[in-house]
Amino acid sequence: MEEIYCYKGTVIAVRPGLGCDNWATCRRQSNGGWTTVKSKEMPRVKTRQAAEANLRRWASQKGLKSARCDGCSDKGDAYCFRYHSSLERMKALDGTLMDIRLAECEND
Repeated sequence: MEEIYCYKGTVIAVRPGLGCDNWATCRRQSNGGWTTVKSKEMPRVKTRQAAEANLRRWASQKGLKSARCDGCSDKGDAYCFRYHSSLERMKALDGTLMDIRLAECEND
C-alpha cells in the first residue's frame, strides 16, 4: 500500500522522479501538482521501496498520521458522515483512487 501522510496542511508521498531511475518524497501543492521535499532524511533514491522506507521513518519520528481515509465506519463513497463533508480523492501510483482524510479527523 502506498505510503502517504498528512503534513502542514498538505500530503507527503513518494513519487517517481524525473527520468526513470529515481524516486523522491514529494509534497502536494495547492494546484494539485507535486514538488520534491528537500530533506537529507529523504534523498532521491533508486527504488520506490527505499524512498517509502525513508518516508515511513521520517513520518514516524514526527508522529504523523496516514493521510488515507480507510476502514472508518463513518466513511461512505468519498464522503465522511461524521463531519458531513466530501473527501478529496487522489490517484495512487497503482492507478486506484484513495480518499484523503479530513484535517479535523481524529480516527487512526
